[in-house]
Order: sequence, then C-alpha cells, then structure tokens
Amino acid sequence: MSLACACDLVYASENSSFVMAYNRIGLTPDGSGSYFLPRIVGMKRAFELMYTNRKLSAKRHMNGES
Repeated sequence: MSLACACDLVYASENSSFVMAYNRIGLTPDGSGSYFLPRIVGMKRAFELMYTNRKLSAKRHMNGES
C-alpha cells in the first residue's frame, strides 16, 4: 500500500488488495506509509487503517464504496 500511496497514478486489478505491511507484527508502516497515507485519506482514516491493519479490496474501492 505504501508504494501505491507514493505514486501519482496506480493501476490495479479488480482482484488486488492493499494492506499496511509490517503492522501485523508490531512494526511501523513501511515505505513512507505514515507520511503519504494521512495526506491522501486524512489523519483519522490513516490511523484507522494503520491500527486495524484492515485489508482494502481494489474492486470495492473502485466502485466508490468505503
């Protein structure tokens, strides 16, 4: 997810999913995820994604669902 956040344009298959790497084992987000994610989705949503480590489905989010 962090690499995708750092890009201007992201192409993903409908079968793709995104998750913050390393959070499940208690480490900090990788690849500047803690820098880019709050700037894209807002601070509250970024904290929720980082703390819960919820997997985001590309298909679900392409259709505008949250």
